[in-house]
Amino acid sequence: MKQFTRNILIIGFIILALLGIFYYLGGQKQASVLQVQVLVKGDLNNATIGDITAHLQSVNKISEPNSNLLITPGVTVVVLQNMQMIGEWTSVPYNGSGVYNLTVGLINNPKPGDIVRVTARVTNANSQDIEVVSKEIILT
Repeated sequence: MKQFTRNILIIGFIILALLGIFYYLGGQKQASVLQVQVLVKGDLNNATIGDITAHLQSVNKISEPNSNLLITPGVTVVVLQNMQMIGEWTSVPYNGSGVYNLTVGLINNPKPGDIVRVTARVTNANSQDIEVVSKEIILT
């Protein structure tokens, strides 16, 4: 019985060591994300999008968002370049007027100076659009 317990502990230690190595190596790689800020005014029945800004940011690969459930009611963004999606749909819950910060994981990596089209929408609990605005942005 002691031998079995010792073998289990050794296997557990090896698994933890391997997971630690993979986590460390994944944290060393860099990925680009798009930080999008959407200014929303009004209440959910009357929401308007005042402005959209976006900039590229470098993050650890392990921190890069992969996919996101679409949240309703919520503020949702999608990013296009040359009429193709370059990032996943990303959303955050709607909480009234304010600035909403969304981190978009990118499928393709645009460079500073590239032009992208960011489409932001405010949706109600039934996933109906309350406001939709698109804006072309030169990335910094």
